[in-house]
Amino acid sequence: MKRKYRLISFDLDDTLLRNDKTIPKETIDWIRQYREDGGIVVLASGRDITEITDYMHQLGMDRGRKGYIISSSGAYLWDLEEDQVVEFPSFSSHEARVITEALLRQNEVVQPMIVCKKMDYIITLKPTIIDKLRFSYYRIRGNTRTLITPSEVEKIIDHIEKVRVERSNGTDYDKCISEVPEAHYRVIEGHRVDFFHNGVDKSAGVRVAIQKEGISPDEVLIFGDDENDITCFENFVNSVAMGNAVQQIKELARFQTCSNEHNGVLRFLIENNV
Repeated sequence: MKRKYRLISFDLDDTLLRNDKTIPKETIDWIRQYREDGGIVVLASGRDITEITDYMHQLGMDRGRKGYIISSSGAYLWDLEEDQVVEFPSFSSHEARVITEALLRQNEVVQPMIVCKKMDYIITLKPTIIDKLRFSYYRIRGNTRTLITPSEVEKIIDHIEKVRVERSNGTDYDKCISEVPEAHYRVIEGHRVDFFHNGVDKSAGVRVAIQKEGISPDEVLIFGDDENDITCFENFVNSVAMGNAVQQIKELARFQTCSNEHNGVLRFLIENNV
């Protein structure tokens, strides 16, 4: 059976997933059949790869079978068939320090997080005894987060995916990257700000995938709802905004469907004979 689109990219949270973080069985069945018909599926998420694997398995997307995973909003692209991971540009430890210090100068009570491949670092100006005890307890329990001061940031040698902070009123985020020309940021889910190195976004991962597969951009269908989907909606004409999407996504989208809670993904796929 020939499908209208050769590759479909699905955002996870608030798009493919319902509010209870499950994929409806009917949607799973449709995606599995699409893959059996030769279609290529990309799961593109802001989540860490460890938070995506269960959904991969539900959709039959295992190693050795065709498919792609974009994790951490575009920091990594995993080619499942070849079992190879492409790492996109990362911040240097100096760049991460500049951003976190700029955040703390504007608001001393925020605790930016530097997200790395192996460990997350919470940055604070004055760690208290309680803070230190809490994070020591986390490490004992196997949590991969540790507490450090800004002066310790440049000791980080891991692959730095992004800098994350809870959104706060009055903070000038443009000012935070004024000395890091290779950086940009996105407001995520209305309450979080993620800073990325330029070249790190979901659309970069999709572009690599279609180049590998010899697929043209007009053969790609994109589903999304939030700010970290913007570059995909800007770069691929066949984009579908969820009913619960942020306004900018709706304005960029070619198509719209109902909300994730009302299984908008499957409804669009069936109604448009994808």
